[in-house]
Amino acid sequence: MHAARTSRQAAIPTTKRKEPSRLAASHVPLTHDLLFLQRTIGNRATSLAIQREFEDQGEKAAPQPVLEEAASGAVNVEGVNAFGESDGMVGSGVAPHAMSNKGKTGSDLWEHAGGAGGVGNQSVGSAELTAPVYETRAATAKKPAKAWIKSGTGKVKVVRSYTGVSSGNNGVYKHGGGTTWVTGKASTRIDKHEKEHIKSSKALHDAHIKPVEKRVSSYRGLTGKNKDGADEAAATTALQTEIDWNTAVNDFATNDSAQNTPMGPVDLIDQAKPDFYYNFGAKEVKKVQYDHFVDTN
Repeated sequence: MHAARTSRQAAIPTTKRKEPSRLAASHVPLTHDLLFLQRTIGNRATSLAIQREFEDQGEKAAPQPVLEEAASGAVNVEGVNAFGESDGMVGSGVAPHAMSNKGKTGSDLWEHAGGAGGVGNQSVGSAELTAPVYETRAATAKKPAKAWIKSGTGKVKVVRSYTGVSSGNNGVYKHGGGTTWVTGKASTRIDKHEKEHIKSSKALHDAHIKPVEKRVSSYRGLTGKNKDGADEAAATTALQTEIDWNTAVNDFATNDSAQNTPMGPVDLIDQAKPDFYYNFGAKEVKKVQYDHFVDTN
């Protein structure tokens, strides 16, 4: 778990009293290891205890980008109801690598090291739809036809959660081999990244789904408003036009997929921040040599 392509870290100015940043100005952009682990591999994040006295010994090697493989998927709707409106599940099939915010649901070893951590629990753009069902009353000599939305229909459920990456020994690194150690700080920062994906989905939900839910609510059930028409078909069409269900659902799914897909805007913007996590190469931890030491800058 896309927009302006922000450049990676530039060198941080130093003074006589400050140590140089671990990131060099010539550093290449982040794109394939760590973030990758949490996007398509990576939304399952977590951390628990890590022994700082061992992590802090010695100097770290120059950080290497944790690259993520870009991914995208077309938004697909499971089906439509009798009124031609999107129904069932909608989604892209692409997991972000982090409406109902369920937060972190657990921890596991990094997917990049053979585990199941660092992967979003839902695909980007996904939502569970219960499309509106339109009910009508025929026109009479004195009154026009009426249309309204059946109780219990016209609902959208959006859930987002992630699984964290466990701190400590994460096993063999899948991209080139070697053992992997993820620090407590890196695990916490991965959690923070996944929360950015949830925050993005929530904003898009509020922009596209909340308004249509409000429109539906005002016409739902016999106690709600009715839409008039010359006949039942005309009343139904007029109400469908006002609700505009398919547009709202498609706009949410498309934008959520674009923003939160691997190496989309949410990833690129977060990767450019100075506290992001990196692969610092070989390092000894607890008297054991690891080939990939993952930590924050």
